[in-house]
Amino acid sequence: MGGVLCIKGQELARKAIDKQVKILRGQRKGVLAGKPDAVHDMRVASRRFRVALNIFEPYLTPESLTVLQEAAREIGQSLGRAREIDVMVSFLEGMRIEVDDPWRRSVDHAITTLCYYRNAEEGACVRAADIPHADAFKTAHGLLYDMPLDTDRCARSLGKKTLKKNYKKVRERFRDWRDEDEDDHELHQVRIDLKKFRYMAEHCAPLFRKGIGPFIESLHTMQDQLGSWNDYRQLRDELISMEADAPYREAQGFPLIIRAYDRHAALERRELIRTGSNLFKRDQRDKALKIFNNPCGKCCD
Repeated sequence: MGGVLCIKGQELARKAIDKQVKILRGQRKGVLAGKPDAVHDMRVASRRFRVALNIFEPYLTPESLTVLQEAAREIGQSLGRAREIDVMVSFLEGMRIEVDDPWRRSVDHAITTLCYYRNAEEGACVRAADIPHADAFKTAHGLLYDMPLDTDRCARSLGKKTLKKNYKKVRERFRDWRDEDEDDHELHQVRIDLKKFRYMAEHCAPLFRKGIGPFIESLHTMQDQLGSWNDYRQLRDELISMEADAPYREAQGFPLIIRAYDRHAALERRELIRTGSNLFKRDQRDKALKIFNNPCGKCCD
């Protein structure tokens, strides 16, 4: 005979998921207008949405869950390239103010080329903007919380297990990266896992004491550093690819610009090593586990 549905878990699920659905729908106008902030906010919301769906799966209708997970994945993928280009153009526009020819010619060429690429992403952005307003999405969201009453999963137990498991995963990923010659591909995986873990911690935060706030903020700091490292690295690689096809005059400044962003990436990398080493050292690990092992408040017992 089944247990009773954990009301606390369902409340957490509904609050976390509905918040991201509201953001997704609210960004449509901005995304269609090509506003970088709207593209960024919608893409982040799609990731938070997907993480919330995964965490709170025990409280959600399976059929609706599948539809919404695919929708979240499609939104994130559709907006990915546009968001990358928006960031690159922003960096280059800032550099353009500070340099003279021949570097400015190279920066102008890079911006023009990236804007051409960005225009090609408009169709994907339109598709992403429309997904949260589609009938299939609305129907799935409307039925998402219609779980039978014999579904039993304690929210406190779920939050504790989720955070402990994924903290260990990120910590080990960071340690493996340090042990394996600090490979860029491995660091990229650290970035992805840390970002997911931070969103998990935010979704589960109401289950824990106030100490989780500073912990989440420390995750945010490292996530920002990893994000900047990745943005600089992507722009560097984009410029290297672009240099090969650039006209002679416009190509003259590319080596210096490429070196500049390579240096920026290296500096961010150095800083995040300090941040990560501090975040995952033994005493900090013990503090984190103490938080995770002591969820608070009434739940289903």
